[in-house]
Amino acid sequence: MIYGYVSQDFNSVSILSEAIGEYASKQQLHIDRMIVDPESNKTDWQLRMIRRFIDTDMKPGDELVVYEASNIGRSVAQMLEFFDFLLSRGINCHLIKYNTVFHVDSEMNVHDMINLVRHIESDFVAKRTTEAMAKRREKGLPLGRPKGRKNKALKLDKHRREIQQYLNKGVSKASIAKLIDCH
Repeated sequence: MIYGYVSQDFNSVSILSEAIGEYASKQQLHIDRMIVDPESNKTDWQLRMIRRFIDTDMKPGDELVVYEASNIGRSVAQMLEFFDFLLSRGINCHLIKYNTVFHVDSEMNVHDMINLVRHIESDFVAKRTTEAMAKRREKGLPLGRPKGRKNKALKLDKHRREIQQYLNKGVSKASIAKLIDCH
């Protein structure tokens, strides 16, 4: 059997479900059941519905179709643990966003695995950043770098009269800088 999986944590459950459906039709797969997990991905995957579902309902040879890694966990370590768990159970996993399939009977090239980990980590960083910005926006806090403040006094203010006298006499700015011991 082939199962689709979406975490309820995302606002776009319907969009991700559609993406899984489109992927399945392109790959000529038939999704037998769509699983919508009510827990967010902030909870460890082993404590969520996905773990219980894999233990009770999935059998060796079944396939799980997930849109992206962040639906499952919040770190690369959790994802690698999850893939290891699936493969030990004989379950294949499709990651749509990365165009990758973890097959039980095949070994993955080390280069491909490193690229996949790089993509997953990049997605995690982007997702955490956007979530943090959304929280700040909700609270009405400013986003981005804080605006600089004006200096109360400038470096050359203490030499203002002296500099003005030299300028009135026609002394070059380079020479004035040397005279007042300034770069």
